[in-house]
Amino acid sequence: MVSIALVYHIGKKLGGVISGALSCIIFLHNPFFLNRMAGGLPRAFYLPVVLLLLYSAVKHSASGICISMILSALFYPLSFLFNCIFVGLYFFWAKFLQRKKIAVIILIGFITAVSLAAFEKKPGKLIPLEEAKKMEEFYKEGRIPVLPMKNPFKEISGYFFSPLFNVSWSKNYEIGYQEKNTNIYGIATSLFLFLFCVICGMRTLKERKYFFVPLFFSSVVLYLLARIFFFKMYYPYRYLYPLPFVCVFIVGAGYSHFLKKFSHKRILFSIILLLGFILLTGTRIVPYNGFMHFTGEWKKLFIALENTPENSIIAGNIYILDNIPLFSKRSVFISDEMSIPFFTDTYKDRKKRLIENAKLMYSPTKKKFLELCKKNNIDYVLVYKPDLVRSYATKGIFYPYKPLKDIAIKAAENAKQYYLANISEYTVFFESKSFFVVDVKKIER
Repeated sequence: MVSIALVYHIGKKLGGVISGALSCIIFLHNPFFLNRMAGGLPRAFYLPVVLLLLYSAVKHSASGICISMILSALFYPLSFLFNCIFVGLYFFWAKFLQRKKIAVIILIGFITAVSLAAFEKKPGKLIPLEEAKKMEEFYKEGRIPVLPMKNPFKEISGYFFSPLFNVSWSKNYEIGYQEKNTNIYGIATSLFLFLFCVICGMRTLKERKYFFVPLFFSSVVLYLLARIFFFKMYYPYRYLYPLPFVCVFIVGAGYSHFLKKFSHKRILFSIILLLGFILLTGTRIVPYNGFMHFTGEWKKLFIALENTPENSIIAGNIYILDNIPLFSKRSVFISDEMSIPFFTDTYKDRKKRLIENAKLMYSPTKKKFLELCKKNNIDYVLVYKPDLVRSYATKGIFYPYKPLKDIAIKAAENAKQYYLANISEYTVFFESKSFFVVDVKKIER
């Protein structure tokens, strides 16, 4: 809700009320934004702190810029790097701040960066690119499918236009990755809308170049640098996350400028545009549907786990476990985010844990289950119920990334029965429609 409010106010500042409202509609049009901001993951802070910076910039608020810089450094360093580049370019184009304020912002940014570097805990040696090229984890169906590197123009344009395209027909929410079931009418309508808004709102966009130019180049330049220094600056595509905002605000401001020529028919034009956009592109303004909620049964689960002993270690479905450290404040044995193959020594340990976690989930007997729990000091096991359906488990859905996908499938196929599928109600700590949590200590009794 905070992000939506920021989008509205940024759009309003750039082109008026209609610009703000249209920017919000486009922002909600594609689940890309909601996906990146949902759940208890570090990346959830990325776009909100960027939006805070953009809002502070259009409001000419030096204090707001400083706060957003500090927050970005604390919660998601990638956004701090983006914010630094944007602020530098913005100062050059906008020229709205006095030298003293600029000096203060630069000093705060420098102190924050040095402090962050000084206290950072390095997780180990970064995997060399040559070694990564030999690992399945970095190719198609792997955990981080960044090799071979994608066409930069295709990837940049994919992210840029992503707000105008809908997940129902565009794989991974981006036109750059579309494969099948392409809605040609949706593509044509969206591109026409963008070009129409650019042409009709050219005057407004030129007046706001101090905002759009830094926003575009901050994202693209960092992306290109990350490709050059591959792996040393994390994934290149992560720097493209703020890029879709350029498209969002261009369409909002451009169309708003166009409507100024038809002041008595603004509402009619706006309704026609919205209905046409929805019908032709298949818009579904809905929340992202994944393991990222803090509502309903998910909220009950997270609250229940928060009531476990503070030193508890939880194993189970790696996607739900991603959210436990933030929402439940408890430690997990392994999670999807922990399994990123970026650091040599760290990943060796994570890989072993992923294998143990799969064997634990598909243990055929109570004895084997308890052996694995004791070996890994596991106190609770969080089970997503479909994981225990054989037809589901043997497809490798529990861990869908190569090369460990085959190990998870083998563990599911080799077990004649799954111990957890027939667990006693006495040992269940929490249960809801979609999942249940097993208390290991109760099984031991």
